[in-house]
Amino acid sequence: MVFFACSEFYLNWNQLEHKFREHFFSGENEAKLLDLTSVRQGRDEPASDYFWRFKDIKNQCYNLTISEKDLVELAFKGLRPYLKEKLEGF
Repeated sequence: MVFFACSEFYLNWNQLEHKFREHFFSGENEAKLLDLTSVRQGRDEPASDYFWRFKDIKNQCYNLTISEKDLVELAFKGLRPYLKEKLEGF
């Protein structure tokens, strides 16, 4: 698929997304790996809310290249201990 924008051609979505971010985002609000590793599930926070919050922060890491496996491990580390115990072994 070819995308057309401002008299430039992009061969894939990643190229178009990169150009969009480069043009519209200065990086001031960009989250870093440190922000992602510091996300923790709140004491009374449902796991679903925690995962949505984690995903929102991950989506602010525009230039982060991380495997899906490592992303899952980061999210798992931020869970409350009792949930980690229940999920270990799956």
